[in-house]
Parts: sequence; C-alpha cells; structure tokens
Amino acid sequence: MLGMGIGVKDIGQSYDGATKTMMNEEVLRKIHEAKANGKTALYLGGMGITTLPPEISLLTNLTELDLRNNQFGSLPPEIGKLKKLQKLILWNNRLSTIPPKIFLLTNLTKLDLRNNRFSSLPPEICKLKNLKELNLYGNYISKLPRGIDQLTKLTLLNLGHNHFSTLPSEVGILTNLTKLDLRHGNLSSLPPEIRQLKNLKELNLSNNLFNTLPLEICQLTKLQILFLLDNELTTLPPEICKLTNLRVLNLSNNHLSTL
Repeated sequence: MLGMGIGVKDIGQSYDGATKTMMNEEVLRKIHEAKANGKTALYLGGMGITTLPPEISLLTNLTELDLRNNQFGSLPPEIGKLKKLQKLILWNNRLSTIPPKIFLLTNLTKLDLRNNRFSSLPPEICKLKNLKELNLYGNYISKLPRGIDQLTKLTLLNLGHNHFSTLPSEVGILTNLTKLDLRHGNLSSLPPEIRQLKNLKELNLSNNLFNTLPLEICQLTKLQILFLLDNELTTLPPEICKLTNLRVLNLSNNHLSTL
C-alpha cells in the first residue's frame, strides 16, 4: 500500500529523476576517465542522455565523439572547444538545428546526422571545409544551402530519405565524391552538372520518380554500383553501355518491358 500523499505518478517521477542522475554521473565518470587516460575517442552512445555536461570541454585532445542513439535536442556551447575533433557521430537523436558551435570544429572530416529532425541546413555548414563524409539520411531536408560547393573534400554525401525534389547545380563541383545516396526522395531529374562527378563509384537513386535515366549518368565512367529500384523507368538509353565498370545495377520494381 502506498503511503499517504504519495501516488504512482510521484514514484514514477522520482524514479525517472534518479535514473537521469545516474546517467549523468556515468557520463561524468566516462569524461573524467577519458581525460585521465588521455583518450582521443569517447563513446557515449545508447545511454538515453539528453545533454552533455560542460566538462566535455576538458577533452581538448578528443578526435572522435560518438553520441548516437540518445535524446539530444541540443548540445552545450562547450562542444566548440574540442578543436581537434575529426569525427562527430550524432545519429538517432532529436536535433532539429545544428548547434552553432559545431561550425567552429573546422578539423571535422566526418559529421553523421542521420535520423534526426532537420528540415533545413544553415549556410554555416559550408565552413567545415575538411569534411569528407556528410550523412544527412532520414531527415526532412528539401534543399541544400548555398555554398555547398565549398565542401570540395567530400567523398560521401548521403541525402537519402529526405524531401529533395531538385538538386542544385553546385553538386557538380564536388568532384571528389565517390558515393552519393539520394534514395527515397522526390527526384525526377538531375542537374546536367552531375556528369562532372568523375570519381563517383556508387550512386543510389532508388525510390524516386525517374521515368527516364538521366543521360549524364552515362558519363560517370567510374561508376561501379547503380541503384534505380522503385522508380518509373520504362526504357534505358543505349548510352548506359558506356558504364563499363558497372558491377551492380538494380532496376527492380520499374516499368521496363525490355533491356
């Protein structure tokens, strides 16, 4: 029997508070342990935490911070003090805006923002000129910011499961791209400049609205993997034969009558 004045809701709130305190203490313990041992990588994934303590700024030698599978809606400004950070993993959180201090982390080579709540990207993301991998899969983004062509070191760009109906011509400037993922969008065409991606090896256009294959794709002669499943293709152009390095071509669930 519950004591007088104490309800189930009160007990639940008390339990949640105690659990959160324990998680915060565990995060602090891991931070201080990483500092004491001179670690350059810190994994805090899957802990259900909603915030980072300011003590994260103690880890000035950190090069990799993994915060996947938590409940972050924001990050503290102290994140901007991790000047040596190269990899920041934030997938499966509750972020709807990129914390501004992240744009101070100019040594970042990998930024993973999969499965969050972004509907747009600020132009400041273009300050991260050392980025090689930018993963935005599973958000609500419909356009790329102006200046995206400044991220010329990108080798991987994942825009899958967003709301893109067009791509800007500036994407053609990203000539170091080897993997471009555009699956599950609203695309029916690509900008002509896509043909400039001469190093592209993997292109995923699955689950879009293409009824013809953009001829520019046939100029991507290093292409090895091309996914076109779940579109509205009725024919393929003969120029596809130019893709002599192609190892995987998936055309499932289209309207092709002949090949």
